Amino acid sequence: MLDTFSEGGGVNPVAVVGPYGAGKTQYLYEVCRRGWTKGLPALYTDLKTILDAHESSEQPITSWLEEKIEEETDKIISGDDSEWLPEFRTTERKNEFYESFIDQSDTVADKRILLIDEVEQKYEKLDDYLGVDDENPLRDILDGLTDVFQVWSFGLVSAYELIGEADRRRFTEARIPITEPSTVWTQLNENNRPTTLTNGVWWLARGRAGWISNHSSDLPDIDEWGEDEFLQWFSEVSSHSYYGADAIASVWADAGVPAENLTDAKRTVLFEEPLYEDWVIRGNPTIIPVSKAHSTILNAIRENQSLNRDVIDVISNNLQNVLEGLSPPSGWLYEDDELETMFLPSSAFSREEHMEGLINTVSDFISSFEKRGDTRKDATQILSDVSIPNLTNTWANLYDPLEKVSDYDLEVWTVNPEVIREAYPPLALNPGELTAASTEDLRKENSEPIEFDPDISFTGGGLRVWLCPTDTALQSVFDQLSAKSDVTETTVILCPDSDDYFTAQTPNFVEGLIGHKLVTLEKVGGKRLWDFILQLDNYLQVQNHSGVLGAELIEDTVIPQTGDDQKRNTINALFADLERIGNQTARSAKTSFTSAFTLEESGGLIWQDSDLDNRLPYYGTSSSSDSPKHGLEYGLVFAERTIDRNVPHQQLISNLEQAYNQNFAPDTNWFRSVYFFNRVFEGNNEGIHERVRNVRSKYMTEDGKLRRPVLRLQRALSFLSDLNNEGPQEVYERLAHINKDTYSEEKELAVLTGISTDKSQTEDLFRGLLLEWALKQDINLFLDDLEDLQNELSRLDSRIDDVTEQIEFLNKKLQPPSDFVDIENIRIQESNITSYRENLQNVYEGLSELAGEVEDHPQLAAAVVVLWSVTDRYKDVMQGVIEGFQDHLGEIDLYSNVNELKDEYSSLRTWVNSTSLLEQTQVDQSELQSIIDELGRIIFDYPTRLNSSEVPVERAELLGNLDEIVHSDLKQLSQMNKRTNQIERRANHAENNADAVKDLLFELAELTSGGQA
Repeated sequence: MLDTFSEGGGVNPVAVVGPYGAGKTQYLYEVCRRGWTKGLPALYTDLKTILDAHESSEQPITSWLEEKIEEETDKIISGDDSEWLPEFRTTERKNEFYESFIDQSDTVADKRILLIDEVEQKYEKLDDYLGVDDENPLRDILDGLTDVFQVWSFGLVSAYELIGEADRRRFTEARIPITEPSTVWTQLNENNRPTTLTNGVWWLARGRAGWISNHSSDLPDIDEWGEDEFLQWFSEVSSHSYYGADAIASVWADAGVPAENLTDAKRTVLFEEPLYEDWVIRGNPTIIPVSKAHSTILNAIRENQSLNRDVIDVISNNLQNVLEGLSPPSGWLYEDDELETMFLPSSAFSREEHMEGLINTVSDFISSFEKRGDTRKDATQILSDVSIPNLTNTWANLYDPLEKVSDYDLEVWTVNPEVIREAYPPLALNPGELTAASTEDLRKENSEPIEFDPDISFTGGGLRVWLCPTDTALQSVFDQLSAKSDVTETTVILCPDSDDYFTAQTPNFVEGLIGHKLVTLEKVGGKRLWDFILQLDNYLQVQNHSGVLGAELIEDTVIPQTGDDQKRNTINALFADLERIGNQTARSAKTSFTSAFTLEESGGLIWQDSDLDNRLPYYGTSSSSDSPKHGLEYGLVFAERTIDRNVPHQQLISNLEQAYNQNFAPDTNWFRSVYFFNRVFEGNNEGIHERVRNVRSKYMTEDGKLRRPVLRLQRALSFLSDLNNEGPQEVYERLAHINKDTYSEEKELAVLTGISTDKSQTEDLFRGLLLEWALKQDINLFLDDLEDLQNELSRLDSRIDDVTEQIEFLNKKLQPPSDFVDIENIRIQESNITSYRENLQNVYEGLSELAGEVEDHPQLAAAVVVLWSVTDRYKDVMQGVIEGFQDHLGEIDLYSNVNELKDEYSSLRTWVNSTSLLEQTQVDQSELQSIIDELGRIIFDYPTRLNSSEVPVERAELLGNLDEIVHSDLKQLSQMNKRTNQIERRANHAENNADAVKDLLFELAELTSGGQA
């Protein structure tokens, strides 16, 4: 490429792609050296330096960069210091570089090389620009620079996976593979380093070229290699760490290796003799080529699994690398100085713990170095799920691929894979490096669960996942669940898979929630995963990253804003495990939940049925009212026995219809009963309508049982009700009494609040199920209400009788005195009271029939509640009407005033007929008697005075007028009688005062005459 570029040919920019430590930076350094050697000035920098420096410039980035390239090139050629060259450990190295490459270079005037490292350090800034054509610095730099050969370095888990296909096509990709052990042997041999450390160096570096170079350069020459040198070198390398993982762990200390064997144990994990035999597996008498070991294990993994090519390749490549890493040079077969075959002992994986060590190591390699995504996730999942006993059994039964070690002049051995896995921790997987806080301190401080977002679509349902690193956090979730009420949401609780974790018994109510598929409690993952969860949670708080922990937060916010390679790589690698476990458990919980509550007849979750979309109930509603029965109508659907032709119901319904059709009960806005009856019942005592039977058949079997998913839903609802201290009595009263005037919305049932669905009728569906459950628990709740309603209807009937009696009594009182037989009687009319009484009695009889049927057949109860509710409301309205009649009659004083009026008139007439005092005056007694008679005719002729002989009882204004007339007449007659009393008293006490008596009589005569007017 450099030659083509130097000669004026067109070359694409190069993307150097490889995991951390693979040698990408060394690759750029080598291009830098070769460029200067060929007279092509090469500048080395990173994306962060470019973007940060350009922020203060108003120039387009390409113009600014072209000037910067020339400026830095001139500095370097002039021998001045420049920050756009590789870093040199010492001044001597820098001077050597200048002398060897720059000073000797015959510079090509118009050609330059630009090396851009560490793209991931500006991952966030690059993410902001990508996909925006007029603000994409990547695209501008790639397309805008002329005569500049560009080489960009990408980490697999960073920006290279972020850029789009259009930008990727601009690059020629150069992926840096893992270095093979044979290459390490060649490098050590060529540099006169001890080749016995080939596998040891490879494992220390996990096959990464950059780290292999670092460890190899620190080795002394083979001539100086001895035990002291080994121990010194070992001390140095064992203190190294790579992105949070120790280069080598002190497995010998944990395994309790005797003191006299410590050095041998250290040599053994580096595949150098003398060996600690307890950790060695030898190839005696048979051995197997690595290639055949690879194909055998890979085929066993693939068996009975449908894997895509990418997943197979990832597993295959990493398995090959690990197997080669387990084969030291003493077991390599050469032909004509070319490595032909690498061998392993045939017993290398004959024990389950050895096979498990191998598979876990392969999984660690995949997690540590493969790019993040579905392929990596699927590969690690497959290795996690694979049956170790089956793999071991397959290996133990090998025969054909095996060869005799005696046929070769080789020493074939390996180290126990379980020991190797412990000795070389997975790279970038030390969660303790994420924050300064001690993991143990975080564990002690943790008291609240951490919510995890599995990013799983769940239409119509809720799914919450809680991570509980400690038993205190778990108890916190239990406390929350003790008030759980939403049946449409399931909760997943994940906690460490450790015997030391939450040894207390799971509360009974949580076991109940688990049984109802409302909670999934799983122990997952080991200490490292939960250490990571604690550290990650703390890291998010320290960095002020808000939001629920999940892939979106990690990928869109956390990774882009994490500049530290070590932390970024740790999060990338370990979050994949968390995501895999969390998502897998969440998906399983969702599947279990949906399976439990999915109704085949509706094709989905019961409460997500499209028939529940309408805000109106299943039977529809009239155009003038859209008020449903608040779920009571679902009692007809869910009752074990519903209303059919064998259930006497028509008398009740017909008379309720009559009451509304004839306006007996004017207040009908609360519910259009007639429309309800017409839509829900066939009529003629045939029972529920076909449309109701169709709804019922969706949820019920032919023998009147709830279908299994519906029954599970009912049981879950009732369990949650009990959990919220709302037993059958509370549930029944809140449901059946919902249409009463005393109902308060503030006391809504807990299970009906905050439901995770947008279906309008779901709440009413739940009401129907709860109603049926409550009545199964205690039928007397409804029987008592039926009895109370019958009693109240009976009392209303008695009150109507009272009204009738009042009217009859009053009509008798209003008859004129017997002396006035020619005067027409006035009557207060009962109007519709007779019809009311007859209707009320018929409703009572109809309800009583139904009540008797419910008592004999409790399975009917839920179906009859809706009719009870309509009747109860009818009772309230009729009670109001009757109270109105009684109020009208109670507001008048006719009962007493009419009697008093008659008494006053009789007293006056008696006095006029019997007094002897008139002889002392000029008043003619017979004339006065005639006047009094005429006065009576006027007073008691109510029809003439009201212009009506009939007064409807509901006409309060007419009753009031009549009452006022009687009251006024009574007052006037009372005054007259007072005058007569005065006359008598004056006459008795003043017999000699005839003139005074005379005057009083004349006043009476005038008053009487005035009364006639």
